[in-house]
Amino acid sequence: MRLAVVFAAGALLAIAPRPVLAQGNGPTSLTSITASAGPDGRTELLLGFNRILPQFSIVTNDDARPVIGFADTVRGNGASLPPGDHGLLKSVAFEQRGAVLTMAFVGAQPLHVTATAIAGRGLSLTIGQVPQAAAAATSATAGTAVGAFADRPPGDDDFVVVPLKYADISEVVGLLSSGPAIKPNDNF
Repeated sequence: MRLAVVFAAGALLAIAPRPVLAQGNGPTSLTSITASAGPDGRTELLLGFNRILPQFSIVTNDDARPVIGFADTVRGNGASLPPGDHGLLKSVAFEQRGAVLTMAFVGAQPLHVTATAIAGRGLSLTIGQVPQAAAAATSATAGTAVGAFADRPPGDDDFVVVPLKYADISEVVGLLSSGPAIKPNDNF
């Protein structure tokens, strides 16, 4: 009798409708990292995710510790840099900041990171030397100070409208900082 009740309960559970998890429920998980040394000391990383590639942004670049961030993502158990020589890349540091997973790439010199989406669930990262033009610009502006704010006469103001749907803050700063000093403003 007891065995019949257990079988009946099991049969009901087997045919009962189950909730289907939608693509957006819960965070995406970074599940794997493969690495290979490329030409000129570059490092090629392939990141695998359990769902469609999350939104990401290269937060800092051309730095000794460039950082990329992934929205609504967590680090899975298999996501670690494989041991061995990986060219210019020495290590990767992970940090979970709320719903954002950040990866910092550590090298012996400033690194440049480029990202390419692959097949919906993968991301290819190429980590190499800072391009010469960026390195020269960085060293040329390292010792210069930002000019003080000065009010301009009416009609002499410049402005730029920047749609932020796909722009990250570094693009906006780059657009705005090439001209004269900009009046501090906390309205976005």
